[in-house]
Amino acid sequence: MLGVAAESLPSSLRRAVARGDFVRVCRGGWVARDDVCKSMQRPLPDLEVYVDDMMRHLGHGYYLGFNAAAAVHGAVRRGFSNTVVVTSARTVHRIAARRRQSDTMVVTYMHSVDPHRRGFDRRRLPDGFYPPETFVNYSTPEVTLLDMVRTPAQAGGLDQVATVALDLVECARLDLEALAAQALTYPETVRQRAGHILDAVSGVAGGGLDTDRLAATISPRAAVTPLMPGVDRFFPPERDHSPVVLDARWRVRVNTFLDPDT
Repeated sequence: MLGVAAESLPSSLRRAVARGDFVRVCRGGWVARDDVCKSMQRPLPDLEVYVDDMMRHLGHGYYLGFNAAAAVHGAVRRGFSNTVVVTSARTVHRIAARRRQSDTMVVTYMHSVDPHRRGFDRRRLPDGFYPPETFVNYSTPEVTLLDMVRTPAQAGGLDQVATVALDLVECARLDLEALAAQALTYPETVRQRAGHILDAVSGVAGGGLDTDRLAATISPRAAVTPLMPGVDRFFPPERDHSPVVLDARWRVRVNTFLDPDT
């Protein structure tokens, strides 16, 4: 139920809110808690049940990205506790339920000035498991990877980014032409690190991944960027005896090891 301010609630609905039958999810937005939600003592229904209506009500573009999108694309091997909604809105992080489990997850709303420029798939969720006509925007495999490379902390760390990249490569889920096109909407440093990671996991997967299109988006005069930003602040390499390797193709300083799940 959307478009109703708290002070405008009918008295009967206020009693329902007091009983816990409805919960407020945003300004003027209320969601019913079904029997499953109540029996499992979850504060909210699944995010997927209401996120599309909520973001349309707020007037902002959005997509679910990072591990939530990677799972849809078959590229997450373990559970995750943080769902990231990339949106043009500026809103607070929230708590939401996790389907089929009694615990909760954090919903992080990551601000982006132009989520509409990023590729996403609009998917209808299966009836029976979700209410009829439930749709959710998920980032494409290419945008999922680039977002995770840009902000690995929200993905669960660089090793998780490498694991997702490996799964996407092994399952042939990446459209390399679309990847190169979408990469142009990200900083060059993200393209450099993504290229290095893809080459690294391609070797694990047996090779054969053609990343030339992505490499063509990198300037020959691009500054060298660290694979793990911020590490050098704490572990500065010695100038003459540096153990840090330079990936000349991508101009990436390999200052940490990638350890994807295999």
